[in-house]
Amino acid sequence: MPRILTKILLVEDNPADAELIGEILAVASSWSFELFYAVRLKEARALLARAASSGSEGFDVILLDLSLPDSTGIETLQQTLTSAPKLPVVVLTSLNDEEVAVEAVRSGAQDYLIKGELDWRLLVRAIRYAIERKQTLEALRRSEERFQKLATTLDLLVQQRTAQLQQALEFEGMVKRITDKVRDSLDRNQILQTAVNELSTVTGVKYAEAALYENTVSDTETEFAPYYQATSSQKFIEQQDFTQITKSYACIYQENLRRGENLLFCDATANVAVLACPIRDDNGVLGALWLLHPQERGFEDLEVRMVQQVATTCAIALHQARLYQASLAQVEELERLNRLKDDFLSTISHELRTPVANIKMGVSMLQLLIPPLTTPSPNQYEPDDGLHGVTGRPSVPHINAGGHRDPDTSPLSHQKRDVASPRSTPTSNSAESTGEKISTYFKILQDECDREIALIGDLLDLQRLDAGAFPLESIPLDLYQWIPHIVEPFQQRSQSQQLTLSLEITPNLPIFYGDPGALSRIISELLENACKHSPPGARISFRAQRTADGQLQLLATNSGVEIPPKYINHVFDKFYRIPSDDPWKLGGTGLGLALVQKLVAHLGGSIHVSSTNAQTVFIVELPFSLGLKPSETL
Repeated sequence: MPRILTKILLVEDNPADAELIGEILAVASSWSFELFYAVRLKEARALLARAASSGSEGFDVILLDLSLPDSTGIETLQQTLTSAPKLPVVVLTSLNDEEVAVEAVRSGAQDYLIKGELDWRLLVRAIRYAIERKQTLEALRRSEERFQKLATTLDLLVQQRTAQLQQALEFEGMVKRITDKVRDSLDRNQILQTAVNELSTVTGVKYAEAALYENTVSDTETEFAPYYQATSSQKFIEQQDFTQITKSYACIYQENLRRGENLLFCDATANVAVLACPIRDDNGVLGALWLLHPQERGFEDLEVRMVQQVATTCAIALHQARLYQASLAQVEELERLNRLKDDFLSTISHELRTPVANIKMGVSMLQLLIPPLTTPSPNQYEPDDGLHGVTGRPSVPHINAGGHRDPDTSPLSHQKRDVASPRSTPTSNSAESTGEKISTYFKILQDECDREIALIGDLLDLQRLDAGAFPLESIPLDLYQWIPHIVEPFQQRSQSQQLTLSLEITPNLPIFYGDPGALSRIISELLENACKHSPPGARISFRAQRTADGQLQLLATNSGVEIPPKYINHVFDKFYRIPSDDPWKLGGTGLGLALVQKLVAHLGGSIHVSSTNAQTVFIVELPFSLGLKPSETL
């Protein structure tokens, strides 16, 4: 194993001690060393400086006597360590002073040896241990330096990352604020102007513009012509100057817009940096956001990403604005159609009512002109049931007691004799039969006229209720005395239909201040509906009572019939009739219950229906007073 050469610098002013140390080291035959000698501290420092400047390996250890001609004590050690901080120093002294030894080690010496106690083993071991300890300490120092550098670098990275996260949070906050402001509007102009103003505030750009484009296709290429522009400028550049810049780079930015890509370039003439970010959706490019900075300022990646997100938000907001405008247009169109429908119903009802009224008047006049043909039996026609607001039936022609028409009073008798054959003389039975037919026809005409007038009246009432033009009166009514008169016609009808109708009114009900016409119509329609849909043998009940909260409650109940749950929510719809195998069996227009619901709401009340266990109940709740003065008409 080759021996390692150790270079030793001995700083000793006593030649005898220096020679003794050399002889001691020479005894260690297994250890190769090279001894350099200096008498003064100044000489030692010069040797150390030359070794450091020459780039050679230098010395491995210093053996230092503390008592030198130009320095003594701990100061000698300190100056030596200053000249060679990386070299191990072993202190040699002739004094066995423990305090000096401790102070020397604390000051940086690797060991402390007494000259009179030296032998070659002790000296070699001290030198080797000093070198190894110094190398270990130096390695620890270098490791600590590396650790400090790593810690400093890590701290810088943490600071940078923290700054990036803080910047990202600020970025997200700014984008959210801009997004909220943009999405709060459904107006195209406000959306773009808000985006431009916020971007100008956040990024500090000198000029910002949002442009919407029309895609105009020519024979050669597609051009993007702006039809709306929202701008925000700090007078760094005028709009006409910016327009000139976009024209100069039209061939570039239009190609980028077609691909939906950002464009970032510098214009040396205007000394500006330009960022163009397209606003696009699934249908293509809608427009672009333009931002200008001074050329030396440029745009950071974070700003570009922010503009991209704002452009995406603008595209979504513009899409919502278009949908909103389209829905407004649809609503306006539906309102227009509804007005046309109301106008149509009002006009057609009026136009139908006039000729029907004239027909009814003509029938009445004919009844006056034609003499009585026969007297109909009391049971020939059904009694008036009070439906459709009809209060009585018109008179019908009848036949005299002898069974013949009076020739002096009948305008048709002469005509009848003219067309009759001489061989066929009318008998008493044929005259009576003819009179009965004429009476029947007159009754049919009268009833149908009444039914048409009632239908037209329903249409007009519904139209007035929808328009809020239905008049109301506040008249005091004693319901205990008044309701039976409204129910009485339905007592006769229920008997003819083999139904049982019962009426129950709670005594001592408060006086009802309301519109008698509207309330009468509500009660009549509910009872009409119950009679129409109740099978023979069913029971119908009508009850008037006061609720716990002081409301008037009307309950119309009929048994033997149940409305399916899927139809019950539609019973108050206009023209709605519950589907059945024979839709024409019961007749009706489906306006009665719709009119009832409108009238109840107009009186400030509520109505609902329940149908379970083969029983249907309509429940109406009304206030006892409309809040009007008696006889005050709205």
